[in-house]
Amino acid sequence: MKKRFTLIELLVVVAIIGILSSILLPAVSKVRKKGLQAVCLNNLKQSYLAVYTYADENDEYAPDNILNGEGTKWFNKLVPAYLPSNGIEDGSSPSLSCPMGLEPSLYWHATLAINPIITNHKGDFGSHKLTLGDSETMVLMDSYKNWNTTFPSYLAPDKLIEDTETHNIARHLGSANVVRADGSAKPYTWNSLTQHNNYSDNFWQYD
Repeated sequence: MKKRFTLIELLVVVAIIGILSSILLPAVSKVRKKGLQAVCLNNLKQSYLAVYTYADENDEYAPDNILNGEGTKWFNKLVPAYLPSNGIEDGSSPSLSCPMGLEPSLYWHATLAINPIITNHKGDFGSHKLTLGDSETMVLMDSYKNWNTTFPSYLAPDKLIEDTETHNIARHLGSANVVRADGSAKPYTWNSLTQHNNYSDNFWQYD
C-alpha cells in the first residue's frame, strides 16, 4: 500500500514554502533594485561624458541651463549631438533617465540633475569652467522629482528620502548616484549627502 501524505505533513510543507518565500522575496527585490541602480549609474556616466565633450567644444563651458522665455535646458544641447536620441521627443535620451525615477515629460527630459554652479555660467552663479582632474565637485546626480538642476537645499531629508520612491533623490535603497568632476561615479547614502548642504562645500564648488 502506497504511503500518502497526511494533512499535517502537507500543511508543514506549505508553511515551509511560505517561510522560504518571505525570506527570499525581499532579497530578490533588493537584487533587482541594485541592477536598476547600476543602469542609472551607467546612464549618469554617459551623460557626464557628453557634458565634458560639449564643454571641450565650447570653451570649457557646460551647456547652459536657461529657464527664461527660451526654455533652454542643459540636456537639450546634448541630444542628439552628444547623446543618442530615443526617437520620441526632441532633447530626450535614454542616457538622461533613471529607471527608478519618474518618466521623463515633455518639459523635463531628464531624471538626472546637474550642478547649477557649472551650468549657469551666464546667470546667477558667475563664470565656472569645467576642468577635469582631482576635484570633489559634483557634476551630475539623481534629481529630485524631474528637476533638471539640484541645489544644496535639496540635500535635506524631505527631498532625499521622505517622499515617494520615484520622486526622491536617494531612490536607490537610500542612496543617490553621483558623478564628480574627477570622473568618479558612485552611490552616496542619503545621510552622507546631508553633510554637503552648503554652497561653500567642495561638493558644489571648485574653489
